Amino acid sequence: MPQRPKRPCRHPGCPSTQRSGTGFCSAHARDAQAYDRDRPNAAGRGYDRRWRTARLLYLAYHPVCVLCQEQGRATAAVVVDHIVPHHGDMSLFWDESNWQSLCIPCHTRKTGAEARGPAIAEAKVYLVTGAPCSGKSTWVKRHASRGSAIWDYDSVVTALTGQEPRYHPPWAMDVVLGMREAFMDGMHHASCDAYVIYTAARRAKRQEFSRSIQQRQVVQVLVHPSLETCLQRAKERANHEEIVEVIGRFYGELELEGFDRIEDGGPFVANTQRLRDMVSI
Repeated sequence: MPQRPKRPCRHPGCPSTQRSGTGFCSAHARDAQAYDRDRPNAAGRGYDRRWRTARLLYLAYHPVCVLCQEQGRATAAVVVDHIVPHHGDMSLFWDESNWQSLCIPCHTRKTGAEARGPAIAEAKVYLVTGAPCSGKSTWVKRHASRGSAIWDYDSVVTALTGQEPRYHPPWAMDVVLGMREAFMDGMHHASCDAYVIYTAARRAKRQEFSRSIQQRQVVQVLVHPSLETCLQRAKERANHEEIVEVIGRFYGELELEGFDRIEDGGPFVANTQRLRDMVSI
């Protein structure tokens, strides 16, 4: 029989997850009784017949989940969410400018983050970008604090298959990308910093990733030791010709707008012909 999925504990600031029907982890089990005793019923919190009518009318005019829409997906909305939690303030409760249409998964992530308190809002996701051989993994290891979550495709695929990424079997990419999606979904509920190595030269791809992270600040980092350094490191690899080609493509497509930090300060090559000459070394 499948287990109930884990959800964040409802106790403010608690980092634990739980499968109980009460919504509280074992350490805060007593809170469940007080929560049930003190919490008004749905009608007492404003979710009465008037609200149900208003909800249906709002969804009729706003049928698509706004957070999915920001990510380029069209998902039917079933929840009218209060953007700023009203906490019993009826003027805020009925303020339609404070409403948004959400699907159930997006609403669950949002309310879970709110229940966990300010720790989630303060935690950051570092999106670490750079060409092959730029030292992205080394940069992350140097900057990540103990307890931080790290996603490194090369490390994951090697652990999963026992082979270097260039030798991974055809099925590995789909599996690992599915694991990355689950990892990022978990980061919606975690209060630790996360480092995600994501080789995306184009700004649009980085923005798409940033929009998928709710309730968290995304810091875009470019690791750039210089094109010459990347090419020199690539020459030491067995598949150096393939890596050099990818390095050239990365720098040919690189868009600098949107980065919050540029690390290692190597000079950029603005001249396309000069770039081609260097890549052909």
